[in-house]
Amino acid sequence: MLAWTGGELLGWTASGGAAYGPAGWRDLPHAPLQGSAAWTGHELIVISGRRAAAFRPGHGWRQLPALPESRPGASAVWDGSELLVVGGDDAPTVGLAYSATANSWRRL
Repeated sequence: MLAWTGGELLGWTASGGAAYGPAGWRDLPHAPLQGSAAWTGHELIVISGRRAAAFRPGHGWRQLPALPESRPGASAVWDGSELLVVGGDDAPTVGLAYSATANSWRRL
């Protein structure tokens, strides 16, 4: 997974993470999961199945509430106020939205 923060490129694989910016490369803490991700302007939110986590540079990873239903292979995008999650393997036609302010999920 990759994300551009506006100041550096963040990236992770199963073996670890790294960031590239004006000062060069630096190591990042290992990601707790791999999946679809979106940058909110402050942190990277990652979803995989029913799991979700957020990475904030300088603060590390934190676990987020579980998605209401599993969404393996789903796509995620930040709309400016919520993380929208759609599609996935055998996913229902409804999407999901995560509010960082409320720290909760809702069905669309």
